[in-house]
Formats: sequence, structure tokens, C-alpha cells
Amino acid sequence: MLNFKIIFILVFILFKAKTILLAQNIIFDNNKNILSKKNKIYIYPKNKEDSTKAWMVTDRPHIAETPHLTEKNYLQFELGTQYQKTSENMSDYTYKTSLFRYGISQRVEARLELEYLGQKEKTQDTTTLKHGFGGVTLGSKIALIKAQGIIPETALLYHVSLPFWGSQDFRPKNTATEIKFLFLNRITKFYEFEYNFGLQTGEDTGYSYALNNEFEINKNLYFFAEVYGFFRENNNANNQFNGKFAEDHRFNFGVWYLFNADTQLDLSGGFGLNDMAPQHYVALGFSKRIKIRK
Repeated sequence: MLNFKIIFILVFILFKAKTILLAQNIIFDNNKNILSKKNKIYIYPKNKEDSTKAWMVTDRPHIAETPHLTEKNYLQFELGTQYQKTSENMSDYTYKTSLFRYGISQRVEARLELEYLGQKEKTQDTTTLKHGFGGVTLGSKIALIKAQGIIPETALLYHVSLPFWGSQDFRPKNTATEIKFLFLNRITKFYEFEYNFGLQTGEDTGYSYALNNEFEINKNLYFFAEVYGFFRENNNANNQFNGKFAEDHRFNFGVWYLFNADTQLDLSGGFGLNDMAPQHYVALGFSKRIKIRK
């Protein structure tokens, strides 16, 4: 059962989400002193180059993924490392995760993700450590709807994880797919509400959600607080859905800093909200964008 922490956090986020209904009255227009880049607002850019192009928007460090796409003809790579205390006797390591995003057009981006993972498990007598590459994940993000008033910016994200490459301990046993609808409402100049809903099929069939609050501290520094989770289908002895879900709910928060239009550093952490969730985690990431062609 959910404990009081998730109830409190969900009430907080639902209260924030209510302000979307008032967005038509408070969503602002650009003026000559404010430069809007992909719905990120930067006042008085540092240099002339930054003032003539949109600053990058990453899918790190929060779990909710942005409906913003990588700019056309840009390659954006988002790198990270993570430690997770899964249970009293088990720890999971993401030594390196690498997400590569390429802007094919103004409405479509291509994605490739690779991970090098590890896991340490303690028993009464021994400690076992294993590591290796996860499977290759291919995907795309497609822009669907532009934000207008209370209508959120909307995009579709889909991934296919392949079992053909990587360590047998970490790659998927079968081809797995994931589809997410990504939404974003910019509520005020300094606050936006980002939310995802998804479907996963394969080894762990189920549903996912993420509700993320983003706050602009200044033109380079941002903070987020987020609730996210999973509803995985339970199967009976005949491998059929038995009508019940294994629920996994989590909370995380963090910051990211944009050095310029193409460089970002982030730090985040979080903890589980029920018994099915991991105990806690901490992550560090670096993102960079380069233009491939004019």
C-alpha cells in the first residue's frame, strides 16, 4: 500500500496541475528583452551566438521526458552514471548510460541508447558482482501538437530494446517496446508542468507515469521535483494477466546547469515510496550538442 509520503507528494502535484486551467491568463508573450528558446526563457544571453539559436533541452536528469525535440541537423548526446540501492542486499550500478539524439527534421528525431551496467548482491556468506552491456535501444520522438493556451505541447516517443547484443545478465530476454505520450504546460515564466504516460511490452508488461515540476532559478540554473512510477502486470500460472498490478512508486529531485546553449551538467537523487520501489539512488550527468551540418 502507498504510504503517507506518496499521498502528500501527489496532492502537491495535483494542486500545481490545477493552475494549468488558469494558464490562458498567465502564459506570457516574448518581448525584446526576453529570448524564448524551445519554451525555455533566457534573459540577456551571454553572447551573440547564443542569442541566435535555441538552447538545447535534454531528457535528463528527470524521468519525465520532454516533448521538445533536438534541433534539426544537431547531434545531442546525454551521458550519465548512477548508483541505486535496490534493497538491503542488492545494489545496481549504471556505470555509463549514453543517449544519442539526432534532429532529422523540425518534427522528428532519431534516438540510440546504450548502457554499461553492474549489480552487486550480498548473501550471508558471499558477495557477487556482475557487469556488462545492456541491450541496444532504438527509437524516435515525434512532435504532435504545439502548445496553445491550456493545450499542452505534445509529442510521441517510442523505443524498441533489442536482445541481440550485450551481456546475457542485462540485455532483455525478448524484444521489448515502449510507447509514451509526452506533455508540457508552461504555467508561468519560472514554472512548467511536464507529464508522461506510457505503455511497456515485453518482459515487464505494464504502464508508467511521471509528473514533473520544473522551476527556473535563473537563466542557467534549474530545479525539479517529480513523482513517477510503474504498474506492472501480474501473471498467473498460465502466464496470463490475473487482474492485479505490482505497483512501484518513486520520488526524485535535482538540478541542472546550462553553461551555454550546447553544454549541460546535472545532479539528481531520489527514493522509493512503497515496498516495491528501490530504496534510493543518486545520479550525475553531462550533455552536449553539436551541429552536424548546416
